[in-house]
Amino acid sequence: LRVARKYLRMLIRPQLLNAAAFAHAILVASPAASFISPSSPIPQISQIISVSSTRPRLYMATGHEKHPNSDKRNVKTREIDNHQINRRIFVSSVIPILHFNTPPSYALTPPSASTDYDTYSGTYDVLDGGVAATNLGIADARSRVLSLASGKVLEIGAGTGLNLPFYTEKMTSLTLLDISSGMLSRAREKASGDNISFVIGDATSELVKQFGSGTFDTVVDTFSLCVMGNEGALKCLQEMKEVVKPEREGGRILLIENSKSSNPFLGWYQDLTAEAAATAGGKGCLYNQDVGALIRRAGLKIVNEDEFAVGIFRSFICVKE
Repeated sequence: LRVARKYLRMLIRPQLLNAAAFAHAILVASPAASFISPSSPIPQISQIISVSSTRPRLYMATGHEKHPNSDKRNVKTREIDNHQINRRIFVSSVIPILHFNTPPSYALTPPSASTDYDTYSGTYDVLDGGVAATNLGIADARSRVLSLASGKVLEIGAGTGLNLPFYTEKMTSLTLLDISSGMLSRAREKASGDNISFVIGDATSELVKQFGSGTFDTVVDTFSLCVMGNEGALKCLQEMKEVVKPEREGGRILLIENSKSSNPFLGWYQDLTAEAAATAGGKGCLYNQDVGALIRRAGLKIVNEDEFAVGIFRSFICVKE
């Protein structure tokens, strides 16, 4: 871990900026890769600008530097041509694999998730709900998406209750489900009101058994599917589909998830490093899932899809027809 931290600090220095380093800087700031200490020197990312297909430019502002359009005299920028990008991406992307030489991990098993997340519960809010998450637009996404939750609401993978402040009076009851008792105990400390209940359970197999079909007006998940792997995520979405009311009765599923970036360089880097990051402290999360494809495979209809932070996070509004 010390070697990894040293490498990451070197990687995100402005003088070593390249496409792979930029990808890594964003990904380590995300909830999916919270093995970086909150005190690590992660740069403040202001903007990416792709200028042309033949000569793309990457801009990163760090420290007290300003936005590229505000004062060009005070901004340090670096232009990288295609040959430099290809060469540097290759070199920089091989290094994490050498450092994170661990067996592939496609998903955490339910028992492992329960045990591991009991351990994470004490620091989860700092890593997944801190300043980095806010700067990446996650708090805004929570506010926007969860304001749509209404009626009888089920949240799976509820964790420590990071979503609690974003629910509105349109909600008549809230059931928080998580496989980790340690995470739910943290959520209990934040919760107030008589309409909130807490359930320990496996969202990939136990939702229908616990709650029955067509029970909830709204089903919510934020950042849990990546921990389940593709097959586990698919099973979870199918369970969510069963317990939510159909579209004609106003039922909907609200999701905010890690996803493969729409930026080709960043998406390529995610594919290359996803398994290594998941096993090297990324809480088992595979951050390159094609969540939209999984939703469609589960038989759900996507009503709305938004991406933010260069597409490494996406929100979905889904319904059961």
